[in-house]
Amino acid sequence: MHFTLKKLIDNLIDRMRATDKLTQKMQQVENSVNLLPLSEAKERALKLLIDPKKFNCEPANSSEVNNLLPAELQGIARHYRTIKTVRGEAELNFQGIEPSKLKTGFFTIGVNSDHVELVIKPMEEAIYEIDGTEDDNQIEDSKCPSLYHWIIMTDYVLYGND
Repeated sequence: MHFTLKKLIDNLIDRMRATDKLTQKMQQVENSVNLLPLSEAKERALKLLIDPKKFNCEPANSSEVNNLLPAELQGIARHYRTIKTVRGEAELNFQGIEPSKLKTGFFTIGVNSDHVELVIKPMEEAIYEIDGTEDDNQIEDSKCPSLYHWIIMTDYVLYGND
């Protein structure tokens, strides 16, 4: 098939517009999820976690939890040892909390790929996704208000629900 330069440029422009629309949609969903009250986010996230097509949750083998975890994370850590996505590479491990290898002052509670840590600050509900390249402003941009908000966003990203 013979493409002219104009057709190639038009195709590229169409793809860029589609990407911009997807980026805008993702930003809208992220904004709406982040604005959910904690109680609503918790209710929605807990429903998502019981769907075995989306998440594999290993029950906790002890009611003891790490004292670095804030109240809501302690509550979920009493029920689940690990939470893994069926698609993707995200995994939370409430038994293996350790200082972040990527950012001082943060603690790793999981990973979202080989190079992305899911981290918290001690006794704060917010979850951050970091890869070690962020400055302090960019770290704040990676913040989800709570684990529940992160679960809802992860569900949307991996499974397309909103």
